[in-house]
Order: sequence, then structure tokens, then C-alpha cells
Amino acid sequence: MTISVTDARISDKGRLELQISAPATDVASLLDECEAELARAGGIAAGSTRDDLVARYGEERFEQLLVECLMDRIGTETLGASENPLVGFPQFFLVENGYPEGPLVFQVATYEMPKGTLSSAEPLEIGPEARVPSDEAVEKALASLMRTYMAQRVTNDDREVEYGDTVKVDVEVRAGGVPVSTFSRTASSMKVDYATMPKDFIDQVVGMRPGEEKDISFTVPAIEGICPEEHYDATVRVKALYYVDVPEPTTKWIQGKFPNLKGIDDLRAAMAQNIVQRAGGLPSKEDAIDAALFERLNVEIPDELVDFIVEGIKRGEAQRMHARGLGFEEFCAANETTPEQYHEKLREMAIRDLKLSIALDALYAMKGYSLNESDVDMIFEQMAPGRGMEMKHGYIMAGRLYQVEEMAQRAKARRWLDETAKLAK
Repeated sequence: MTISVTDARISDKGRLELQISAPATDVASLLDECEAELARAGGIAAGSTRDDLVARYGEERFEQLLVECLMDRIGTETLGASENPLVGFPQFFLVENGYPEGPLVFQVATYEMPKGTLSSAEPLEIGPEARVPSDEAVEKALASLMRTYMAQRVTNDDREVEYGDTVKVDVEVRAGGVPVSTFSRTASSMKVDYATMPKDFIDQVVGMRPGEEKDISFTVPAIEGICPEEHYDATVRVKALYYVDVPEPTTKWIQGKFPNLKGIDDLRAAMAQNIVQRAGGLPSKEDAIDAALFERLNVEIPDELVDFIVEGIKRGEAQRMHARGLGFEEFCAANETTPEQYHEKLREMAIRDLKLSIALDALYAMKGYSLNESDVDMIFEQMAPGRGMEMKHGYIMAGRLYQVEEMAQRAKARRWLDETAKLAK
């Protein structure tokens, strides 16, 4: 593919902007691949035609998605051939849409990874510090654990379906008359709540009875600036209600499932430790090492970079939400969080991941390490067990080997940290 970079600039904050142009002849060669990808994403059977895709998405939305897919393919190839140490989640902006006769010109923006220094490259000393979760958080986690062990069986109940029920259903979904597998299911168990299907769909299933069939229309809400509102038709058959049995955490049950625990107090303590680990506390060796490493790190991470990464993550997450039929508010409600809490959690994750990558890069340089072939091969084998060499060949051909070399460098520094860290007395 012939791709020309028509303009490139780096801002004083480290942001890299490229304008990339791809001729129509090369863009056309990617259309079949992109259309097949859109068919898979839209839950349309293999072998679908362009008319099927237009019926599924609507003409305007289909063209928008097709251009985005092309931009992503072209951008991946272009950035993959770059030797710049770029942060992930590049964002694409269409500048000129010549599709299908003319060229595509778009801007891709990303940031250079900030450089940091460590005050010392000596082995770390770590302590057993930890945060203590609230009783409410522990009980919530315990209830969630019990739900994972729940059992269900079909009942002969003949009452109206209520929110929170579990039902056996057949669902046939269509968009523009084209069958869509994304939301379709046959003789499947489905919980009637907003985390499993779009709210508009669930609200119309509530009140149906076993044996009843109903034609409905439902809407997947828009996510502003990312995904539009989408409309579907469906035929729903409620075949039966399920009885759901959530076990009680008795001493006998606990000892049967977790032989190393004596009773409910031990189980609550284990749940508390799990909460702390997931929240970034310091009971685990890995988390304690990271915290001690960050104390030695000297780096300035621009807020613009964190916001840039968070927006990239949110865009990808929003597209996955939309594919499940959820709007952003519905997603937050189903996960018992608020949009503000969700955004803050993503910021914390972005900052932590950035600091860890920067610190490991600095440690690798301070220790004077170098890579050998086996270091890189080990990463490929971890990424694709049994197919590591095949994947390596693909990365070499695409000019992307440097990405895995960065991963191997950080993995080497990480191993040294884990092996040499000392527990404080």
C-alpha cells in the first residue's frame, strides 16, 4: 500500500500529529476486508452482501463505519512502521473523505512516552501495608461470590415475567429485515435486567408469560460523539421461567468449596484481601513492589496525555457497550457506578500504567541490560502459545518488532524487581 505522510508535527507537550493520505486504488483493495469485519461486528452471517450491511446499519452509518475501519487499517500499518516510541490508543480524525473515488486524508494524534529517572537501581524493600475495606464492601463481594455458585432449573410457573427473573427464551432480532446474531438466541437462559440486554428490550419482556410470543421494536441508545442510536425489530418467545437458587455460606458449604477456610469469618477475611488487591492496596508482593518503585520515580506526566489516553480507552469501551446494547448511563448503572467514578477509575489506571512503563524503562537503562533473541521469543510465546514464531514473522513483516522488544525490555526489568525485592522486617 502506498501511504504518504503529508504533514507531521510534534507539539511542545510531546503530542505527535501526522496527516496521512492513501490513494483510492489502495483504499479499494481493503474494502472487502473491512466489510467482512463490519459484518462480524454487526452479528451478520458470513457471506452477507453490501446491501445487507446497509440494511443493518443504515446507509449513512455504514459509510461512516467503513471509513473508520479503513482509517484504522491504514493507521495501524503506518504507525506500525514508525520507530517513534508512541503511547497506545492513537486517535484518528478525518480531514478529507474522498471515498470511494478520491483519497482518504486523516490525522492521527498520539503522544511520545515521557522519560523518567529513578533515584536508585538497588533492590527494593517492601512492607506489608494494606488498606482495610468497609464491612459493606465485604458483604457486597460475598453476595457476588455466592451468585457465581447459584444453581437454576426450569419451573412450571405461569406468572408474568418480572425484572430480575431468569427466563428461557428464543429471540430473533432483525435490523432492516436482516437477521442479526448479536442479540439473537435460541432456547437460552437470560436474566431480565439491564446488564444483559438493552433497557428498551427488557422493559417489553417484563409482563410476558411462559409460552407467549411477542413482536417488539427496541432501540440501542446513542453514546454521544461515538455511537449513534440504533433501531431493531425482534420476535421474542418466553419458553419458561427459571428458579434460581443462591447458596447460603454455611460452615459446611464453605469447607466443601474452600478446604483451607474454617468458616464465615475466614471467608470474609479472604474477600477483604481480594478487595484490597483489586483496589490497588499493598498486601500482594507485586503491588508492594510497584508502590516502592514509584517512590523512586521522578517524572512529569502531562494531564493532557492522561486525558488523551482515557478518551481513547473510553471510546473503545463505549463501542463494546454499544455492541451489548447499552448506553453509557445504562452501563454505569448496571455496574453500580457513576459516570464520574468510572472516569476517575480510568484516570487512575492510565496514570498507574504510564508510571510503571516509564519506571521499568528507566530501570532497564540504569541496569545496562540488553536483549537477546530468547527474551523476545519468550514474549511472542506468551502472546500466542505454540504459535510464537508465526506471530513473530508477522510482526517483522509489518515493521512492528520494536513493539515487542519494548515489552521484552520491561519484562526483563520486572523479573529483576520481583526476584530481588526484600520484605522489610
